Amino acid sequence: MSDKNQLGKRFEFNNVYISEPRKYWFLNVYQVGELACEGGYVVEPHYQYCNEISYIVSGEGWFSANGKEVRVSSGDIIINSKGHTHMIRSDKDRALRYLYLAFDFFEPYPEEYLELVDLFLNIDISCMKDRSEITIPFKKLMNEVYYKKPLSVDMIDSYIKQIVVIAYRAFKDQLFVTKYPDKSENVVGDIVYTIICYVEDNIYNLMNIQDLANHIGYSYSYVSHLFKIKVGVPLQSYIANRKIEKCMELIENGQLSISEIASKLNYANLQSFSKSFKKIAGCSPTEYRKRCNHN
Repeated sequence: MSDKNQLGKRFEFNNVYISEPRKYWFLNVYQVGELACEGGYVVEPHYQYCNEISYIVSGEGWFSANGKEVRVSSGDIIINSKGHTHMIRSDKDRALRYLYLAFDFFEPYPEEYLELVDLFLNIDISCMKDRSEITIPFKKLMNEVYYKKPLSVDMIDSYIKQIVVIAYRAFKDQLFVTKYPDKSENVVGDIVYTIICYVEDNIYNLMNIQDLANHIGYSYSYVSHLFKIKVGVPLQSYIANRKIEKCMELIENGQLSISEIASKLNYANLQSFSKSFKKIAGCSPTEYRKRCNHN
């Protein structure tokens, strides 16, 4: 969190676990904190690397994601998802105080929480009035984090779960939540087959699972969960392996250089390609080419 004017802070209680996120429920928790600031204070634009739930204790201001601003005031819950440029500013003449919880979900997602995960992944930024007193578990969470009482891990886990579920309930009826298809074996089999075919047909330009999910009309979390259950490996791992297998075919063919193959499969750079190749194939692309030439 980058601040334009440190003198504008009244106080901040910020627990940061970026390098070693704390695991609670099925979440990686990166930050838990509270910030009170003077009017006109700005938290400068920064990349949102995880999901965040905020609660406005008092005051007024603006929260934004990728240039989209929402007006916030006392009693508001704000959700903004990862992958956006995030900024916060208090009103020029009004102080702002808010609580925040920054987290990400780790896979595999429990099936009973897929709709909850979808909601957080599909929001850029949105604001709703709190009608379920989310401030209660938020303040209890802050107390447990600060004082580190006996069995605090269990209490923290409970309060974090309450905060996430209350936020989900506040937003789920107002926002689009993915509908899940018939779970019969035939339907599930058809979806998995469609996923595999899409990967094969788009192996050269497939950038991420979200593109695949959008194409076949299901959510990211549903596609990932279903594939893992039916095939036995995470979809991301399956795609990574298929890309390296395709790279091996191209190396064996001998018509393209290593750098040309990396570019053809849309790797960010040669170093990234070599690292992925060695992780899966057990040797570098150059070493693999030498083996092919010797054979």
